[in-house]
Amino acid sequence: MNTKHILRKLLLQESSITRAADTNEQEEALATVEEWAKKHNIIIRLGTKIGRYPQTVILDIKYQDNAIYIRPDGSIKVFGTEISSYIDDDAEELFLNAIYAKYPETKK
Repeated sequence: MNTKHILRKLLLQESSITRAADTNEQEEALATVEEWAKKHNIIIRLGTKIGRYPQTVILDIKYQDNAIYIRPDGSIKVFGTEISSYIDDDAEELFLNAIYAKYPETKK
């Protein structure tokens, strides 16, 4: 087990948001989104879950804004912008651009 894998496991254990995951892919996507948000001082909150099991997790940035959707397959959607079903180098930038377009005051 490499160091990156161990650190990721620790992050998953500490996260309150990843507890909402129904699948491993969803848990990984939630941890990644939480990591990006912390890195850029964006506060995200667990909103709700919708659909049949396994459910889509919805995260909020502001009160009930339904900002981020994490589907059971791990795909991420931010304010209607499909980020990726596979986390790559451009995904974090797309994530931030979608948030900054809606809430420019969060950009620092």
